[in-house]
Amino acid sequence: MTPGNINRLYQKLAKNLSEAKSELVFKNHYELLISVILSAQSTDKTVNKVTPSLFSLCPTPTEMLALGKSKLAKIIKPIGLAPAKSKNIINTCKILLEKHNGRVPDRSEE
Repeated sequence: MTPGNINRLYQKLAKNLSEAKSELVFKNHYELLISVILSAQSTDKTVNKVTPSLFSLCPTPTEMLALGKSKLAKIIKPIGLAPAKSKNIINTCKILLEKHNGRVPDRSEE
């Protein structure tokens, strides 16, 4: 596809799907980021069943790190791929704390 075709297709989709939104339930950028990591190879519905209890225990990256990879894996086990996802979430939280003061950056370049 040429860049022009891609742009036209995107414009048509954006116009026709203007009401499209995520089915993931989240309150802030941190919860969205973690939910997206959890949603890989899973359904939003399954993720939404696990995240309320997860985010009540770990509302910030600091609490997620304190929870630890093995305890996190037990909580997210129903979603699938828990060992890999828990490792990625812990690493993501470390990056958020070390490079962004615990906040999800506003720009993808960050």
